[in-house]
Amino acid sequence: MDMNPVSMLTKACGEGLLKEVYGDLVKPGVSQVGQAIGTILGLGNTVLWPIQMLNEKARLTIELNLESYRKKNGR
Repeated sequence: MDMNPVSMLTKACGEGLLKEVYGDLVKPGVSQVGQAIGTILGLGNTVLWPIQMLNEKARLTIELNLESYRKKNGR
């Protein structure tokens, strides 16, 4: 006879019930892990804001210089 507690519980309760109970026990932990990952990614985006702003400023400067050049040369 198999004395493994999980297999004994599975036989006693039925496999569907065990999966449902196990799933309900795991959900809070998985949710917290998801929130932690979201927080870390959000912080990473916040740290990169100054670099994004510098890139945007450089892009706008180039566009303005090109527009000025076009007007100057009649194009």
